Amino acid sequence: MATCRQLLTLTPLGLYSPPQPTSGPNIQGAFDTLPPPILLPIDPPGTNNKVPTDLGGAYTFTAKTASGNNEAGSPNQYTFSITNSEVNSTDSDTVLVGVSVASKDNQGLPELPEIDKLTPILTSTNTNSNYSLFSIKHSGLNLLNLNSASRVAYTLKLNVAGDINSDGRVDTSDRQLLENALGRTATDPDYTIDLDLNRDGIINSVDQTILNNNFGFIANKPPVALPFSTSTHAELETIIPLINKATDPENDPISYNTLNPINGTVKFDPITKTATFKPTPGFSGIASFELAASDGYNWGVPAKVTVNVSGAPLISLDFANRNPQLYTGESTELTVLGDLADQKGVVLPDSYLTYTSLNPEIAPIDTFGKITGL
Repeated sequence: MATCRQLLTLTPLGLYSPPQPTSGPNIQGAFDTLPPPILLPIDPPGTNNKVPTDLGGAYTFTAKTASGNNEAGSPNQYTFSITNSEVNSTDSDTVLVGVSVASKDNQGLPELPEIDKLTPILTSTNTNSNYSLFSIKHSGLNLLNLNSASRVAYTLKLNVAGDINSDGRVDTSDRQLLENALGRTATDPDYTIDLDLNRDGIINSVDQTILNNNFGFIANKPPVALPFSTSTHAELETIIPLINKATDPENDPISYNTLNPINGTVKFDPITKTATFKPTPGFSGIASFELAASDGYNWGVPAKVTVNVSGAPLISLDFANRNPQLYTGESTELTVLGDLADQKGVVLPDSYLTYTSLNPEIAPIDTFGKITGL
């Protein structure tokens, strides 16, 4: 028969000494001039596998330059995304994407860029650069390969063909810029290679045809993270909900990440979409971290989250439920409330507390405040 026992009142015996902060997620920019973060995967320990670098979507890679070094016989790989809305935005329901590699030191360059499962509709080669133009008919992730017969240093650029002014659209402004340049050749002083969409050395009707293929293109825009403020107390970690802290122009699903904490540490939970911020031991004042939001294609510019850390001392603490009753085998987690000089009834996190049961043979308790009836 199951029995029910009333447990003795438990008393928290002290404050937990916090561990040393650990480094956060590895967030880097794939482009030298790229402000938003791009998540780069980590090679599995003990392997020499190269993990592709993600260049993001058209909004991210337009007008940006990446650089790298290529070893002979070992391709460098990149990924980039084209969204369904981008494919559907063009008059042709396809997106023409140009990929250009150029020598960084005039000592050789990679071969013509290749994209898995795609054949370029045109290519162009010269002494210091190679160019491939691809027609992308379906949304999704594309794998770009750069091969080389010798070790080379290079720069890499992707562009949506016809987006001449790099504003994320192919529209009448781009069409006018191209029309104004018709007839120019590579020997003319006012020739611009960005207007020569097939890289054949002359700006003509062929380039207009390429632009018309992409006419109407609109780049999918990243979410906009919203700055906001929250508060906690010295030594107290706080869990911050992040849902609805960003908006997406196309209503795409939003994912989050946290970075660059100041006067504390921050940890993101992708399952609950919360950030746990813990002030630096002994610190009170203004702390912060940055919130980045992505729609799966592009990362938006991070927003600042301000954390006001009060230095008000702890006056007293108590249990929300002082006399829990449990049947044998049942368990419950304690909630501990603290009264501080400037706020009462603050829920204290487990990391702040040390738990001890006065009757562990009846009701043992773990480090998270979970009591089990025996």
